[in-house]
Amino acid sequence: MVEDHFFLWKELYDFYFKTANGIPTLHIRTEAFFPGEIIIALGDMSEKHLEQALLPYLPYREYVKPTFMEKGADWLTANFPLEHKAEK
Repeated sequence: MVEDHFFLWKELYDFYFKTANGIPTLHIRTEAFFPGEIIIALGDMSEKHLEQALLPYLPYREYVKPTFMEKGADWLTANFPLEHKAEK
Protein backbone atom coordinates (compact mmCIF):
# COMPACT_ATOMS: atom_id res chain seq x y z
CA MET A 1 0.00 0.00 0.00
CA VAL A 2 1.36 3.41 -0.98
CA GLU A 3 -0.50 6.39 0.45
CA ASP A 4 -4.17 5.54 -0.23
CA HIS A 5 -3.62 3.10 -3.14
CA PHE A 6 -3.27 -0.65 -2.70
CA PHE A 7 -1.11 -2.40 -5.33
CA LEU A 8 -1.36 -6.10 -6.15
CA TRP A 9 1.84 -7.98 -6.96
CA LYS A 10 0.54 -8.69 -10.48
CA GLU A 11 0.27 -4.91 -11.08
CA LEU A 12 4.00 -4.46 -10.42
CA TYR A 13 6.70 -5.11 -13.02
CA ASP A 14 10.20 -5.06 -11.48
CA PHE A 15 12.38 -3.12 -9.04
CA TYR A 16 15.79 -1.49 -8.79
CA PHE A 17 17.76 0.79 -6.49
CA LYS A 18 19.04 4.25 -7.32
CA THR A 19 20.65 7.12 -5.44
CA ALA A 20 19.25 10.57 -6.22
CA ASN A 21 20.71 13.69 -4.61
CA GLY A 22 22.57 11.47 -2.13
CA ILE A 23 19.38 9.71 -1.01
CA PRO A 24 19.13 5.95 -1.66
CA THR A 25 15.73 5.03 -3.13
CA LEU A 26 13.80 1.94 -4.16
CA HIS A 27 12.07 2.16 -7.55
CA ILE A 28 9.24 -0.26 -8.32
CA ARG A 29 7.95 -0.07 -11.89
CA THR A 30 4.27 -0.77 -12.52
CA GLU A 31 2.54 -2.56 -15.40
CA ALA A 32 0.16 0.37 -15.87
CA PHE A 33 1.29 3.60 -17.48
CA PHE A 34 0.14 5.51 -14.40
CA PRO A 35 1.81 5.82 -11.93
CA GLY A 36 4.53 4.04 -13.92
CA GLU A 37 6.97 3.96 -11.03
CA ILE A 38 6.75 3.99 -7.27
CA ILE A 39 9.73 5.66 -5.60
CA ILE A 40 10.38 5.05 -1.91
CA ALA A 41 13.25 6.52 0.12
CA LEU A 42 15.12 3.72 1.91
CA GLY A 43 15.81 5.57 5.14
CA ASP A 44 17.67 3.14 7.41
CA MET A 45 16.59 0.00 5.49
CA SER A 46 19.37 -1.84 3.68
CA GLU A 47 19.19 -2.62 -0.03
CA LYS A 48 20.06 -6.29 0.68
CA HIS A 49 17.16 -6.68 3.11
CA LEU A 50 14.65 -5.19 0.66
CA GLU A 51 16.09 -7.17 -2.24
CA GLN A 52 15.63 -10.45 -0.34
CA ALA A 53 12.06 -9.47 0.61
CA LEU A 54 11.03 -8.49 -2.94
CA LEU A 55 12.83 -11.15 -5.01
CA PRO A 56 10.18 -13.87 -4.48
CA TYR A 57 7.60 -11.53 -6.08
CA LEU A 58 9.40 -9.25 -8.54
CA PRO A 59 12.47 -9.42 -10.80
CA TYR A 60 15.45 -7.28 -9.78
CA ARG A 61 17.15 -5.07 -12.37
CA GLU A 62 20.78 -4.22 -11.67
CA TYR A 63 20.83 -1.71 -14.52
CA VAL A 64 17.97 0.31 -15.97
CA LYS A 65 18.65 2.31 -19.12
CA PRO A 66 18.18 6.05 -18.44
CA THR A 67 15.23 7.66 -20.20
CA PHE A 68 15.51 10.62 -22.54
CA MET A 69 14.24 12.91 -19.77
CA GLU A 70 16.82 11.61 -17.26
CA LYS A 71 19.63 12.12 -19.77
CA GLY A 72 18.41 15.65 -20.46
CA ALA A 73 18.15 16.47 -16.76
CA ASP A 74 21.67 15.14 -16.12
CA TRP A 75 23.02 17.24 -19.00
CA LEU A 76 21.29 20.40 -17.71
CA THR A 77 22.57 19.78 -14.18
CA ALA A 78 26.13 19.32 -15.41
CA ASN A 79 26.13 22.33 -17.75
CA PHE A 80 23.91 24.79 -15.85
CA PRO A 81 24.37 24.25 -12.11
CA LEU A 82 21.99 26.16 -9.87
CA GLU A 83 24.58 26.48 -7.13
CA HIS A 84 27.75 28.44 -7.70
CA LYS A 85 30.99 27.54 -6.01
CA ALA A 86 32.58 30.41 -4.14
CA GLU A 87 35.66 31.67 -5.92
CA LYS A 88 38.82 32.33 -3.88
